[in-house]
Amino acid sequence: MQYDAITHILFDLGNVLVELNRISSASELCPALRAADQPEFAIVSDYECGRVSTETFLIEAPRALGLDISPDVLQAEFKRIVGEWYPQTPELLNILRKSYKLGCLSNTNPMHIEALIERGPHLDLLHDCFYSHGIGCMKPNPESYQCVIDAWRIPPQQILFIDDRAENVEGATQAGMQAIEAHGPEAVTNVMKPLLKRA
Repeated sequence: MQYDAITHILFDLGNVLVELNRISSASELCPALRAADQPEFAIVSDYECGRVSTETFLIEAPRALGLDISPDVLQAEFKRIVGEWYPQTPELLNILRKSYKLGCLSNTNPMHIEALIERGPHLDLLHDCFYSHGIGCMKPNPESYQCVIDAWRIPPQQILFIDDRAENVEGATQAGMQAIEAHGPEAVTNVMKPLLKRA
């Protein structure tokens, strides 16, 4: 890791800065979330890539997923996936943002961002947010990383990317970023220690 080269830090959100709740196997959403990459579940990825609106998703998803569930119940269940911000997150970001430009690159959707805002104002501690539904593609699609590189206008090796999924870390590495896999607040804090000392 070339810490001296890092000027920008790019975080995933779920399991990195924010807790994600496990959906009970009894929940009607469970099979839908497990199999979202299968053709019959394209409505989920379409929503996360911004190809359908929240209103359309809430109406069309139950039919596409074979769920007997109302739009209101679906919305409540879907937003429950997003948990609380990790307690360490605000302090971590407040320290790092003094010395580094901070951003997030997250596979997410408008309902989950709304849920995050309801759980605290901490997105405001990030200088830039790159959401899949805003940029039109999901990690580990190379276009998602290139979107960040183009927006920040810096050599990719100056970016440190933190994600909880190996395939997303590999995608960032292939894009030229420095990248580390970390899952949970303790792991993320440990990864950040060398940078916190420099902040």
